[in-house]
Formats: sequence, structure tokens, C-alpha cells
Amino acid sequence: MKEDIGVSELIEKARENLDAAKSLFENYDMTQQSGDRS
Repeated sequence: MKEDIGVSELIEKARENLDAAKSLFENYDMTQQSGDRS
């Protein structure tokens, strides 16, 4: 039971981190593209 709760928390945090990293990467990607184009 204890391990299951820990795994669930890890997965939840991993998803949050993934979501944050995704938006960060998208913002970075957009910045890089506009920088390269101009």
C-alpha cells in the first residue's frame, strides 16, 4: 500500500513536470525559431 501511494505521487509529479517542461520547450522553440528567422 505504501509503495503504491508513493508510485502514484511520483507519476503525478512526473506528469506535472512533463507538462511544465513541455510548455517551457514550446516557448523556447518559438523563441529559437523567431531568432533564427530574423
